[in-house]
Amino acid sequence: MIGKRLSRCGMLTMLLFCGAAWGEEPAADPNQPPTIKLTLHPAAPAKPALKYRLLPERIDRQPGNGAQFYYRAQLMFNQNAGRQAYNKELAEHDERWTEEPCQGEIREQIKKWLAQFPASSQQQLREATHREECSFDYRLKERSGIEIIQFLLPEIQEMRTFGRHFRYQARVAIAERRYDDAAEVFRMGYQMGRDTASEPLLINGLVGIAIASLMNAELEDWIGSPESPNLYWALASIPKPLVDLRPALEQEVHFPELMFPFLKDAETSQRSPEEWQRILSEAVRQISSNLEQPLSKLQNPLERIQSDLAVMALIMRAYPVAKEALKESGFDAEKLEKMPVAQVVAIHMHRIVREIGDEFSKGAYLPTKQREEYYGNLDKRMQDERFFGPNSREVIPLAGLLMPAVGSALSAQTRLERDFAALQTLEAIRAHLAQTGALPEKLSDITVLPVPLNPATNEPFEYRLADGKGTLEVPPVRKGLPPQTGKRYEITAAR
Repeated sequence: MIGKRLSRCGMLTMLLFCGAAWGEEPAADPNQPPTIKLTLHPAAPAKPALKYRLLPERIDRQPGNGAQFYYRAQLMFNQNAGRQAYNKELAEHDERWTEEPCQGEIREQIKKWLAQFPASSQQQLREATHREECSFDYRLKERSGIEIIQFLLPEIQEMRTFGRHFRYQARVAIAERRYDDAAEVFRMGYQMGRDTASEPLLINGLVGIAIASLMNAELEDWIGSPESPNLYWALASIPKPLVDLRPALEQEVHFPELMFPFLKDAETSQRSPEEWQRILSEAVRQISSNLEQPLSKLQNPLERIQSDLAVMALIMRAYPVAKEALKESGFDAEKLEKMPVAQVVAIHMHRIVREIGDEFSKGAYLPTKQREEYYGNLDKRMQDERFFGPNSREVIPLAGLLMPAVGSALSAQTRLERDFAALQTLEAIRAHLAQTGALPEKLSDITVLPVPLNPATNEPFEYRLADGKGTLEVPPVRKGLPPQTGKRYEITAAR
């Protein structure tokens, strides 16, 4: 049995647990959430309420496709003679620049680094983020076979670079109290995150979430900065979710059928036993091409013969299991006996792929709290019901290889929604501080603005006040996730 997941799943996992956590301070204790210390200055809600926006307003967006301007920005950036020095300096200083206050030497270093970014790229990014639509036009339905999951996305890596650039632009503007300039950077950064996720691929969605998370980290600095306007209503106006991963999920759970179209008509197609054997063997070879020793690339004739025999043996081992499973599901036994061996295996493969795909998909349509609970239990249930694992019902583990890390991906989406709600709560506390001159004893004391609920729990965030200091707990979006996926705000009122 082929038992190794495709490298694409590894890429998703890396993004989920590294990229989507951009902007959060690492916890000193791995068993504790990261702690963000904020000094809050009183700030009543802005007047007019929506004076500040965190996305370009519809009236300010121009007709056209933003993708072409993102491509132009990348081209101009890559043609810039200082690109390598720019990237090298970021790699060397990124950690220090994010962990230390943006003042003195640090601020000057960041400003000098930012000045190396081509003005032409900056202008193209502004054009891109102010267009009415964004489509990278990947045309995934025109691709077939292994090409679907080997499709390269170099432009998405560049979007990550631009996300960091926006982050530091906002950081410097906030440090210099140029709040209108910072607000413009936030609008471009959040819109770029949303545009990055415009294609129905989980990798695009996760990078979009990561870019938005970078902007959130700087929004914390805004909230803790003197004289900064209150962004409560700006946060309230952000679409929920900012990045919706469901279109990507609906696309990706059908990847097995897009890669191997014969699965869709396996029950009705009339092919000779030899033809069924050929197409199923080729499918197994394509699956195996992601193993350390691809069967399809063996050059030695003897090894090739051995691989052919191995594929045949795999199909023959799968046949009795597939036939018995189909009989148990009510498939006509007499009809089964007359079918080619490879067709029986293909029918069973398709039914299992569809069943697993539906199990991965359906939780996405639940309310946020129930969705997180569903995916928290899914992995164990998949093992218990023999979808995955050593005794899997999937005789050739196509779905086990191709199904994306759906639960973890949707948790990244929930984390972003949760973080927006937490930031909005901090702004409600600032408004209360402006009204009363003191931090609230409890969140229910805040009457000047509605305090949002944590969308992951549908309950208020945990908040406490002790010795004049407030603590706002932002827990992981579901039980069982690492504490580092939560955070804790330690709040002090400015004197």
